[in-house]
Amino acid sequence: MKFLRKYYRYLLLFLFFFIIACFMPLSGDDWHNYTVGNLGLHRIIGQTLGMYFDWEGRLASRILINLLTYHKLLFNLLEAFFISGCIYLMNNLFKPKNEKLFFLLTVWLFLLLENKIFTQTILWVAGSITYLFPTLLIFSYLFLYYHYILEKTTYPKIIYIVFSLASLALAMFVENIAFAFVLLNFLLIINYYFQKKLVNKLLVVNSCFSLLGALIMFFSPGSNKRMLMEDVAFSKLSFLSKLATNYHKFINYTISSNIFLVIIMSSVGIILSHKYIKNIFLKIIAILSISVYPLISIIFTLQSKSLSLFSNLYWSFYLIYILILSFIYLKEKKKQHYFFILVIPALASNIIMLLTPAISSRTGLFNIIFLGYYFIFLLDNLVSSKVLKAFYKPACFVTILLGLIYLVAYYNLHRFTLFQEKEILKHQKDKQVTIYEVPEYLAWGLTPRGEYHVKTFKEYYNLPEDIVFNYQKSTWDYLVIFNAKKTRS
Repeated sequence: MKFLRKYYRYLLLFLFFFIIACFMPLSGDDWHNYTVGNLGLHRIIGQTLGMYFDWEGRLASRILINLLTYHKLLFNLLEAFFISGCIYLMNNLFKPKNEKLFFLLTVWLFLLLENKIFTQTILWVAGSITYLFPTLLIFSYLFLYYHYILEKTTYPKIIYIVFSLASLALAMFVENIAFAFVLLNFLLIINYYFQKKLVNKLLVVNSCFSLLGALIMFFSPGSNKRMLMEDVAFSKLSFLSKLATNYHKFINYTISSNIFLVIIMSSVGIILSHKYIKNIFLKIIAILSISVYPLISIIFTLQSKSLSLFSNLYWSFYLIYILILSFIYLKEKKKQHYFFILVIPALASNIIMLLTPAISSRTGLFNIIFLGYYFIFLLDNLVSSKVLKAFYKPACFVTILLGLIYLVAYYNLHRFTLFQEKEILKHQKDKQVTIYEVPEYLAWGLTPRGEYHVKTFKEYYNLPEDIVFNYQKSTWDYLVIFNAKKTRS
């Protein structure tokens, strides 16, 4: 009972994410990954090595994808454990003023992820393993740094072995997170030196192994082939042309499309502007500048509209301005190491994507989690306990409402999946089968499109190669409730 009273919030979180993961069917690349996993461990390893030379260098994530897609119940358990466990670590990295509200804000960091990030990294097995798993594991690594590594100067040999292997593996999930992890390790070495006046051998070893893992992945024959095949025109661009081509995407995926991040950043920016700008006129201008335009941007984002080219310039200055203010505040409090350890790797994970055509919503997950946590940390430090306490009950209501919406939506997605599978079984031997389209805001890649996904969908459901798909829209009441009668009519 004592255990339940202490950890009930995290147990409820685990249950919540486990239920959603169970409701979510396989989609997109998962259909092929399931068939590979079905062939056993020998085939999984063989395909992983084959892809290293033909398509990608992501050895760690590829093995897990093929293994856990087939054993999806195990994936559901791991994902729920990683998310709830990471939120626990976020709430215990340091002692917040208002533990209850801080907990809710860290939960919102996941529940209020931009829609494409949520559907592609929380719900999609391949995306979750590639981007979510290493992000949460690296945060766990950061927690161990503060609560174990930083407290000692010597460690048992087994610790060197475990951390070295973990660092090697973490650097072979996906390229941009590997880059951020290598950078994080070097920053931790510097931070440890300033605190202890010693070079930490364990961190040096971890840095070497993370760098080795990143190099093994970056310079794989498959990665080079994939880069050339995904966008031939982009690969021929000069360095500066690549930056210019991708810059609007960088701004969008780093900040402007992430409403919750914009809200907490603007809140911090307003408080710090009030604190540090003494001239009343300049203070008003600064506060209006970082509050009015973001509000307009949020409205446009909710309406799926794009803003003018001015927005790129604005968000650049917005980000720089608030980060400078936050650094000044932390330096004053002698906590500037949080800036370097949380912000620099977060931004680096997106900056490196400027050089590749593969930049997308899901590649921004690491940045959103680390940068989001940084600003929640600042908000907790800046706002008085009384104000934080006043916000707790409304925040509880919002959290419960969000949770219920997600549960209703993905229970209905489960109902839809059963409906679709019944339709497939009924017409499995016919020349044509109806495929019902799912709204993209609910699930990414659930409707098979394109030659590759149509082929793997047929393999997954044991459909004849020559069967024709008749696409038809499905009906969803109130956006989240599946209406089988209207869909069938």
